[in-house]
Amino acid sequence: MFSVDWKDEPDMKGMEKISFVDSFQPMEESGIQYYLMRSTHPPEVLMVLEQVMTDLNVFFDFPWTFSLKSSEVYIVGLQQALRDALVLLDDVSIEYEVLSLSNFHPLRNDILGSLTPLQLRYLKLAWDKGLYEIPRDTNIRKMATGQGITHTTLSHHLRKAERNILGELFG
Repeated sequence: MFSVDWKDEPDMKGMEKISFVDSFQPMEESGIQYYLMRSTHPPEVLMVLEQVMTDLNVFFDFPWTFSLKSSEVYIVGLQQALRDALVLLDDVSIEYEVLSLSNFHPLRNDILGSLTPLQLRYLKLAWDKGLYEIPRDTNIRKMATGQGITHTTLSHHLRKAERNILGELFG
């Protein structure tokens, strides 16, 4: 099953134009909304790509764009697995072009996972209240008062959260 994240609202009309999509419906689980796409007759290229995923331990990252004549997708995996995937695509005569090669850094979940629940709570609060806006919409003293803690305690939690995030990025 594939998952697609849209920056804005999903392109429902665009999904209706894809001939192999039988149904496309909104779903919700644990407060997270997603869309389920079903196809009983996927094109051969998708079947080959699914084989690449399972056999070679690679995955496709989104956005995945389609046009009438081509598709653009990010394939993520270890270097040897990617080489093997390209050989498999050659073997089944799927034309492709490697647009770029780069290291993959899954950021959001790993970075947020490095924070304690309290650090995450105060960091989100600071973001929501505008502490990181230019110019700032609030300050640490006002936020701390609203939380019933000292500004020193709030500053300490925010600095530790920022340090953890920067450590994940640059450490």
